[in-house]
Amino acid sequence: EKSQLGNAGIQMDVVFNRNALGNISLDAKGAIDSITFRNYTYKDILINGVFNNKEFNGLISMDGPDAKFNFDGNINLNQEQPFYRFLAEVKEVKLDKLNLSKYPNSSLSFNIETNIRGKKLDEAEGSFSIDNILYKKDDKELYITNASITAHQSQDKKSIKLYSDYINGEISGKYQFSTIYKNLKFLAKNYLPTLIK
Repeated sequence: EKSQLGNAGIQMDVVFNRNALGNISLDAKGAIDSITFRNYTYKDILINGVFNNKEFNGLISMDGPDAKFNFDGNINLNQEQPFYRFLAEVKEVKLDKLNLSKYPNSSLSFNIETNIRGKKLDEAEGSFSIDNILYKKDDKELYITNASITAHQSQDKKSIKLYSDYINGEISGKYQFSTIYKNLKFLAKNYLPTLIK
């Protein structure tokens, strides 16, 4: 599949550190001046954090005309079971202008808190919460206070709990998280625009 990521311009101050075991980490502070994704150029993405092999711990933010976001947390892909612990705030993402939606004049805002461990989606364990979801299209909008998922695995049994303004439920047994994710993604993509009043 052809990559949708384009050229990038980066200005970064970097400090190399080596610990007693000889491992090298990078303290980085600066900005990605521009990077293109799906034929849209994002500009002035600020980064302040530490890169350690396949781990990032720090802050990422952008305040653009068509998208605003703040990331604060830790993503560690070094371990056998990678983990993702972070807070993210996304504001006024103009989906059509970013070529993320076919619906004109549509935008999305939300907050995320996640504490998940797992190498693959079907091995995921932990919690994922998305709050203050606001979807707008023209002069109409849909607001969801919270949607949260907790996943747990023990031996060959899996369980997942979903809480939201519209749906609450639990699934337990043998199944694939990836299949559930695909179904939720399909529902959101095809029915979210029709729910707004």
